[in-house]
Amino acid sequence: MRSSSKRWDLFSGGVLIPLAYFILFFRLAQLAQRVNSRYEGMLLMGFGLLYLLQAMFNFIVASGIIVTGQTLPLISKGGTSYLITSLAFGILMSISRRISQENEKDADEPMIIEAEATELNEQEPNIEGV
Repeated sequence: MRSSSKRWDLFSGGVLIPLAYFILFFRLAQLAQRVNSRYEGMLLMGFGLLYLLQAMFNFIVASGIIVTGQTLPLISKGGTSYLITSLAFGILMSISRRISQENEKDADEPMIIEAEATELNEQEPNIEGV
C-alpha cells in the first residue's frame, strides 16, 4: 500500500506538475504569436518564461541540489508571491480575452460583407434616363 502512494507522489510531483508548467508556457507562446502588438507578445512570453523558470528553480531546490526559499508559482502559499502571481495572470487573461474578441470580430466581418453584397445584388438597378 505504501509503495503505491509513493509511486503516485513521484508521478504527480515529478511528471504532472512540471508538465502543467510547460503546457502553460507553450499556451502563452501560442497567444504571443497571435497578438498584433509586439509589447503584448513580449509581455506574454516574459511572464511565461518567468513562471516556468521559477518552477524549474523550485524543482532544483526540492531535489536538494541548492538550498534557498523559492516558492512554487500557483501552488506554494506566500503573501507577496501570491499577490504578484495573481496580478500577472490577470494581465495575461486580459490580453487573451482581447485576442479572442478580435478573432471573433474578424470572423464576423466577412459574413457581414457577404450579406451586404447579396442585398446589393438583389436590388433592382436604378437606371435613369433610359
